[in-house]
Amino acid sequence: MEYRNKISKAREKLDGAKDEILNAYLSAVEEKYKGLSADEQETFLEKLDEILEHDIKSPFFDRSLARKIRTDLGISQKDLAEQLTSDPKDQQAVSVAISRYETQRKKLDRSLKMGAPIKYLGWLKEHGYNPFNL
Repeated sequence: MEYRNKISKAREKLDGAKDEILNAYLSAVEEKYKGLSADEQETFLEKLDEILEHDIKSPFFDRSLARKIRTDLGISQKDLAEQLTSDPKDQQAVSVAISRYETQRKKLDRSLKMGAPIKYLGWLKEHGYNPFNL
């Protein structure tokens, strides 16, 4: 039963570390906020509201699950990009965006023309994954 005590102590340390991380984030948020203009502060607060209003029951985008769905179907990022946009000039950009979405290097936003993020989320929904309840 010694291992149970070790596990219990490790979990206590982990909980304490999580609290420290949260406090560090909160301090950084406060510092960032204080350095903004009044208009920027308003936008900042709106974004915080969006985070707090997020339905916790609906998880944030699971990049590994999205990648697994695509790879389980035997579809490359390039092939999926070709499905999402017919313009060959745009397919490379969409393929790169998919790679970034699936590897945590890009937020799912509407920055790309062609509506690639929306098309990508629609494709995921068609294949059983709907993280934002579209």
